[in-house]
Amino acid sequence: MMARRKYLFLDFDGVLHPVSALQSFAMRMPRRAAIQQGRLFRWTQILEELLHGSDVHIIVHSAWRRLVGEPELLEYLGLLAARYCGVTNFELTRWNGIRHAVAQLSLNEGEWCVLDDHASQFPDPLPSEVVLCDPELGIWDASVRNRIRAWAIGEPHQG
Repeated sequence: MMARRKYLFLDFDGVLHPVSALQSFAMRMPRRAAIQQGRLFRWTQILEELLHGSDVHIIVHSAWRRLVGEPELLEYLGLLAARYCGVTNFELTRWNGIRHAVAQLSLNEGEWCVLDDHASQFPDPLPSEVVLCDPELGIWDASVRNRIRAWAIGEPHQG
């Protein structure tokens, strides 16, 4: 039996760059300059490397989906743009938007995962599909990288 496509629901702040990188906006640094200087979206290549060889597609649930249009989202995702397949519903809360997309795609357990740094956006106890990042470490954190890589290639989650 062929493995089904998997979907990664992706937040940006605290995942693809530390939350402290948002201070570049307080300094009135243009968004493109902040990206070019490696402040924002600095870890997109790490995520692409983790997903290499897998059939994982990305759905953005980050607040950035409300701030910029799809062409900019794709630009910010860099190499990950080839995996992009949409955003969650703007009208729903973060968790409800993800659950709605999961239902629309008829996804089963193990076919979807959430990368985020805001535990408060999800039910307590945290659903097993949610990989919570430290807002300053994001996917730079080895335990997060290990968990995402194992999920992407189909290894069972340990703990």
